[in-house]
Amino acid sequence: MPCRLCCPPLLPSSSNGNLMNFSEKVESIANAMGIIPRYYDLCGNQHVATIEQKCAILNAMGVATDDEKAIDKSIKQLLQKKIELPVSPVVTVDEDHPVMIPVDLLSPHSPPLPIEWTLKEEFGRETYGKFEASTHFKPERFIFLNREFYRYRFQVSEGLKPGYHSLHLKFANKKDIKIQLIVSPQAAFHDVPRCWGLMVQLYGIRSLKNWGIGDFEDLKDLCFLASRFGAGFVGLSPLYALYTDNPKHISPYSPSTRRFLNPWYIRPERTEREEILSELRNSKLVDYERVVPLKIAALRKQFESFVENHLLRGTKQSEEFRLYTDFRGESLKKFATFEAQLSGSISEREILFHQYLQFLTEKQLQDAQT
Repeated sequence: MPCRLCCPPLLPSSSNGNLMNFSEKVESIANAMGIIPRYYDLCGNQHVATIEQKCAILNAMGVATDDEKAIDKSIKQLLQKKIELPVSPVVTVDEDHPVMIPVDLLSPHSPPLPIEWTLKEEFGRETYGKFEASTHFKPERFIFLNREFYRYRFQVSEGLKPGYHSLHLKFANKKDIKIQLIVSPQAAFHDVPRCWGLMVQLYGIRSLKNWGIGDFEDLKDLCFLASRFGAGFVGLSPLYALYTDNPKHISPYSPSTRRFLNPWYIRPERTEREEILSELRNSKLVDYERVVPLKIAALRKQFESFVENHLLRGTKQSEEFRLYTDFRGESLKKFATFEAQLSGSISEREILFHQYLQFLTEKQLQDAQT
């Protein structure tokens, strides 16, 4: 008769003792693999992962879920791996903290002691020891694939220096296991003097030349001023693209993409009537619903001028734009097409306009950094 400790039944059961159905097995594997079953979005709406979605993620992780037979095989493999490898391949610990090694076993009563260990520190020193019955703490019970496991914690050291160390474990009834110990320092490396800087919401900057919303020219002036006072940096909230023609979508933390920038921060070449700009600059809050359409309209006129005076004539500026679009490639083309579609026109000229906006945003941001 096989030993229960060494040869446990590998197909888990549901809480009522019956064999689990397909969905329950998928749920069990998904939980074991750390797949989050649900999340809440920004508006507080709950989204629950479907069985199909969990299967897709598991398949991408190399866990077969094609049918009942594949599921059963995956469960057996995962359980067997858990039994054969009771220790995580990597254990992390803070500097000068006790180094505790968790060992996950099926039995709560008779761990396979002693476990001999050899610690090889990154700096060459080696130490040896054994995990005895008196050296482990009371095991913690947890569930893995509907099976009970018990986590023992053994202490290897009172504390280690930061570095990458290796620990060799020799079990009485298992293969030897080698794991890596990563000891992190209490603070990041700092061999240079500390610096100070400014944290800025770019849209909130006011100047005598902007359009009621801070822009890249304001940023350039601010960087110059900060450097004069010895600042080491200017930190910004995200500058990612939102939705160019939707002035109601204003959160910098909810971008349409993180690959491209928000053209609302461009300083247009053409200026509007000063009384309009003055009114926008004096607004207590950024009046996005007035500023954005006004600025985009000005940028459209600037684009038409760019096409006529540069693109059609093959000037130096035209060559810079061509090199930029070639460098950004298909990713930029798809993004510009997406923006054009949102504006209601997928014409080549409209796509080119949104490529031009990105060209200006990157150019002006780069100028602000130099």
